[in-house]
Amino acid sequence: MFIPRDCLFGPPPDSDDQSHCRTVKRLADEYQAGSAAAAAGHSNFWPYVQYVFEEYPHDKLPTNWSEQGYNLIQNILGHGYLPPDKFGYLEPCSYYYKKDNDSYNDLLDAAQRIVDSRGWEELLVPVFDMGNHRNGYWHNMDQLHDSKTHDDFEVVALRDIEAGEQLYLSYNQCPDYTCQEYDETYMTPEIFRDYGFVEQYPQRWHFSMEIGRQDNTDDDDDDDDDDDDDDDDDSEYEYVMFELDIVGATKHQKGESNAESASRRTAAAAAQEDEQQPPSPDTERFQVTWLSRDKEAQQQHPPPPPNPEQIKWLQVHLKRLQGMRDLVLYEVQYLEAHEGQAALSYYYAITQAMEQAILWAQNKKS
Repeated sequence: MFIPRDCLFGPPPDSDDQSHCRTVKRLADEYQAGSAAAAAGHSNFWPYVQYVFEEYPHDKLPTNWSEQGYNLIQNILGHGYLPPDKFGYLEPCSYYYKKDNDSYNDLLDAAQRIVDSRGWEELLVPVFDMGNHRNGYWHNMDQLHDSKTHDDFEVVALRDIEAGEQLYLSYNQCPDYTCQEYDETYMTPEIFRDYGFVEQYPQRWHFSMEIGRQDNTDDDDDDDDDDDDDDDDDSEYEYVMFELDIVGATKHQKGESNAESASRRTAAAAAQEDEQQPPSPDTERFQVTWLSRDKEAQQQHPPPPPNPEQIKWLQVHLKRLQGMRDLVLYEVQYLEAHEGQAALSYYYAITQAMEQAILWAQNKKS
C-alpha cells in the first residue's frame, strides 16, 4: 500500500515551523474551519479531520484522565518507584498558540492528544494510523521506509497474512527513525501511559532501581551528615529488563487456526474481566526472556537474571502491590469506566510481570 506524501498531514508546507506543535495547530484550525473550508477547496483533509475529532476517543487518553484516576495510578506506581514515569503529563502546545478563548485552547489540547497518540512525530498518516499495536508473531505489517527519507509512505506485509486476520503494526519495534532504540526504553508501561491500554503478549518491562541505598529509619542513633553523604555515594541505579510471553501463544506452537486462537484469547479476556482477576499462574505458562540495552553483547551472551539485590527490590515492591489489591478494587468503582478498567488492567499486569520476573530469577517457573 502506498500513501502519497501529499496525503500525509503535517505542518503547512510553506511554514518555517515544521514542529509537532505546528501540526497540532493546523489540525485544530482545520477542524474549526469545518466542512465549509473543504467545500471551498481550502482543505483536502476534512473527512479525516472530522473522524479523528469526532470518532476517535481521544478524550479517554490518560492525559485527559480525572484527578482521581491519576492519583490511583500514582499510588500503584509508588509515586515514582515503578514505571511509567510522567503518567498523565502533557506539555501543552497551547502554550505556544493559546488565545484568550477557552474553547479554542480546549480544541488545541484535543488536537494535541490526537497528534501525540496517532502521529509519527509531526506527521499523521491516514489509514496507516488506524492499525492496532502488537508485537511478536502478531506484528504482521509495517512501513517499509523511514518516513523522512522517502517521498511515499509504503506499507508492506511482514509475513503471509491469512484472510480475516487482523492487521497489527508496532508502536515501538518499527523501521522508522523515530523508533530507533525505542524497544529499549518504550515498553509496556510507556504504551499504557500514552494510550491507556495494556498491550497483549508479548510484553516488555523494565524496572529502574536504586541499589545500595541504606534505609536507616529504624536506627536508634542519629547519623551525621557525613554518613548520609556516604549512603548517597554508595547507591547506584540499575535496571531489570525482560520480555514476558505465554508459551504456546502462536498458532504455530498450538496448532490452532487464527479463528480458534482469537476465540480462546477473547474467552480468556472476558473471563478475566468478569472476575476482575489476572490470569492465574496455575493456568498459563509464561516465558521470561532477560534483555539488555547492549544489543551486541546480548547477541553474544544472554543477559543474566537479576542478582539477589535486584530480586529483593522487586519483592519489596511486589509485596506493596499485593497489599493494596482491595484498595484498588474499591477505588476503581468510583472512576469513569474506561479509567477504572485501564487502571485495574495495569495493576494486574505489572503485578504479574513482577511475580514472573521473581519466579524466573529464582528458577521457579510458573
